[in-house]
Amino acid sequence: MKWCCVSTYCIICLMCILCNIFAIETDNSIQAAQSTMPTQPNSSAKYGSIYLLEQKEMVVFPWQFEVTFNKEFGNPYEVVNGVSVSAQHSIGQYVWVGLLFNKNYSTRTEMTQTAINELNVAKFGLAIKTPTHSEYAIINLVPFTGYSCFFGSRPLEMDIDLQLGIGSVTYKQGGRRLALTYSIRPGIWFTKRFALQLGAGHDWEAPFTSEAVNNARGEIGLAMRF
Repeated sequence: MKWCCVSTYCIICLMCILCNIFAIETDNSIQAAQSTMPTQPNSSAKYGSIYLLEQKEMVVFPWQFEVTFNKEFGNPYEVVNGVSVSAQHSIGQYVWVGLLFNKNYSTRTEMTQTAINELNVAKFGLAIKTPTHSEYAIINLVPFTGYSCFFGSRPLEMDIDLQLGIGSVTYKQGGRRLALTYSIRPGIWFTKRFALQLGAGHDWEAPFTSEAVNNARGEIGLAMRF
C-alpha cells in the first residue's frame, strides 16, 4: 500500500512536469509565429493601389444650386432645348426641396416648316404650342450614395438623385398649363461642393387631359453645395 501511494505521487509529479514543459513550448511557438508575421503591408506594385476611407461625420451643406442644359426628344414638330436653374434646401441628409425655373429655346422641325410653307396656315390653322418657360416646385430624393474608381483613379463620391416636380408651362401662343416632371440623375462629386450631373426624364404637359403632351428629356449640368 505504501509503495502504491509513492508510485501514484511520482506519476502525478511527472505529469505536472510534462504539462509545464508543454506550456513553455506552446508559448515559444506562438512567439515565434508572431515574430515571423509581416508587420508592414506588401508593396502596392504587386497588388495595386489600396485606398482606406475613414468614416467621418458627414458635413451637410444646407443649400444646393444647379445649372442644367436639357434637350427634348420625341417632339416631331419642334426641336426644344432649354437651360434650367434651381435652388434647393436640405430637409434631411437625403432629401432636398426647392424651386426650378426652365427657359426653352425652340426651332421648327423640317416637317413643321414644310407644312407651314405648303398649307394655308391662316385658313386651316396649325395647332402647335411652343413652350417658352416653365416653373416647378421640386423634391430631390437621394436613394443611393457611394464611391467609385475610374481607371484606377482615386475614389470619387457618387449619388443618384430622383427629382420630382409639379408646376406650370407657358406657351408662346399664350396660355399656361399644368405640368409634371421627373428625372433620374447620376452625379459625380469631384469635391464635397461641386458635382457633374447627367440625367434622363420626362415632362408631362396638361396631364390627364386629351391634349396631354409627354416628352422625353436628357440633361447635363453642374451642382454646387454651400
